[in-house]
Amino acid sequence: MTGRKQADQIDAPQWPVPPGTSGCIILGAGGHARVVLDALLAQSRWSRFVFLDRDPALRGRMISGAPVAGDDDDLVHAGRNGFTHFIVGIGGIGDNAPRLALFEKGLAAGLEPATALHPAARLAASSVIGDGTAVLAGVVVNPDATIGRNVVLNTGCIVEHDCRIGDHAQVSPGAIVLGGVSVGRLAYIGAGAVLIQGVRIGEGAVIGAGAVVLADVPDGARAVGVPAMCTPRRR
Repeated sequence: MTGRKQADQIDAPQWPVPPGTSGCIILGAGGHARVVLDALLAQSRWSRFVFLDRDPALRGRMISGAPVAGDDDDLVHAGRNGFTHFIVGIGGIGDNAPRLALFEKGLAAGLEPATALHPAARLAASSVIGDGTAVLAGVVVNPDATIGRNVVLNTGCIVEHDCRIGDHAQVSPGAIVLGGVSVGRLAYIGAGAVLIQGVRIGEGAVIGAGAVVLADVPDGARAVGVPAMCTPRRR
């Protein structure tokens, strides 16, 4: 009996106490998750945070002052421990499908998507930011730009006027998205890339780091180089 109790205690997620205060779950506990936590802390909206990560070696560790309480299967424990919100904290290069899957899992657990807006970002009053999106330090979003749900606008990127960034897309550090650009859902824009005015980036497309995109990129294509050229997508 004693052995069973100890096993249960080991397997139970280590949620911070007290449960009477609001909490936010970060799905993932890597480098990007720590950057997202930094933005959330700067907002001062939530008083408690936990990470959930698939790496069993991280379980029980403290990362940037917040515990790794288990993995995403432990989302079922969120409500009873006073956690009402979640945000996807994994990045990834060129494949946003895992981020989409975690976002849907958080919604299925009955949690609300948290939106991380770092106070060092500059957001135009007429811009629209979707639920669950992370807008990190140094980001500029200019007038009438629309950003979807579960998007990452990473450190120092620029989204100019009248752009449309689809759900679950990522814009990497230092990328520049010029006026009127449309970026499809699940697309990935690499670090330092430049998208020239009015181009369309298709759903699930990948733009390589440093690329300069002068023409539309089809759904699922990969574009690299200066000027960017489309290459076959690796399977």
